Amino acid sequence: MTKRSTDDEKPVQSPANPNEVLRLLANDRRRQIVTVLDAWNESVIHFEELQQQLSSEFESSDSDNWLLQLRHVHLPILEQAGLVEYDGRNRTIWYDDCELVTEVLTVIESRANA
Repeated sequence: MTKRSTDDEKPVQSPANPNEVLRLLANDRRRQIVTVLDAWNESVIHFEELQQQLSSEFESSDSDNWLLQLRHVHLPILEQAGLVEYDGRNRTIWYDDCELVTEVLTVIESRANA
């Protein structure tokens, strides 16, 4: 998977390293974010749409904190790892399918439902 770029930078490879993928998905909130992105039918999603898809995860008293963490903690971590590209100005998130991520999410979901 490669990371898209809005400027002339070279594309950056996503974390194909299993240890990096496991580290990223070890956090429950990042796993929720990546699950939505992985299931999304397009490679780009608007921040508001991601927020709406995750809204069932927000508790009313915690929603502002969750949104702050989404924007200022989790998306930057996923971006730094090369899994997403977040354009804060246009409020869009690019995600290209990563087979390893999909496989790990599938295993986690199957174990959770067992």
